[in-house]
Amino acid sequence: MTTPTRTPDEERVMRAYKAGQHLTAEESNTRTRIRRREQRAWRATRDPQHIARECHRAHPDGTKPCPGCGRTLPLEHFAAAPHELDGLHFRCTTCHPPRGADH
Repeated sequence: MTTPTRTPDEERVMRAYKAGQHLTAEESNTRTRIRRREQRAWRATRDPQHIARECHRAHPDGTKPCPGCGRTLPLEHFAAAPHELDGLHFRCTTCHPPRGADH
């Protein structure tokens, strides 16, 4: 995986965080931005086998709860979403229809 390039200020913030130093609110926001950017880059590089392993690890019984309708459904009822940790959209296809579908 290619880690996004950090600015010198971002490197300083990360060194301070790893050393256990207190961060100001602005430094804390910078650290959060770095972490989110690096997570997005990592997720974009995952292969389908890795996504499938993560999905099985997160949902060993083959079901997933939908916060939209409150039902626990088989994984086939969730659209693929490689950017999510488990590789599935967080709402079922009934609650979150595909783009272009009539609402």
